[in-house]
Amino acid sequence: MRAGAQRAGITAVVAAALTMGLTFAHTLELPQKLGYDAALWTLIQQSLYLWFGVVGGAVEVAAAIAAVVFAARTRGRPGGRLATSGAALFVVALAWWFVVVNTANAEIGSWAANAVPADWERWRAQWEFGHAVHFILTLAGFLTLLLATVQGVGADGGGAEVVSRRAPEPALGERHGGKR
Repeated sequence: MRAGAQRAGITAVVAAALTMGLTFAHTLELPQKLGYDAALWTLIQQSLYLWFGVVGGAVEVAAAIAAVVFAARTRGRPGGRLATSGAALFVVALAWWFVVVNTANAEIGSWAANAVPADWERWRAQWEFGHAVHFILTLAGFLTLLLATVQGVGADGGGAEVVSRRAPEPALGERHGGKR
């Protein structure tokens, strides 16, 4: 794997891991949060996740871009198809987040904790299970990018040429002075 492709792969894997960590955190919270009443759940939604949106959103966009760059740099090379699949998974994950989770975020952000609409459980389910699907997509994307990086490095020994200091083995007919 060329140095530029290797750097792109490492960048994509690190950004993907950070994104996956955020989505995993949401998924781990899901069982407990399903037991909260409307006021508590809404209060948590509107207070706890500020930095998830500010930092996490930027990291996820960076992960998708880095994955696409990695896929472009490995096109036609070992790991290239896996890199393309990983990039596609991150683009789909980001699109899923915008269509499913962000739609719920916009609705939930307009509520007052003491004035939650009657259909709040529908929005809670969309937000919570939307994040669970988002986690599955980012996990699959992360693993695929990681495999692409490993496959690309393994194909050429990691970019370092191995030089042997030993004399080459003689050909079969050259042993013992060429006699059989």
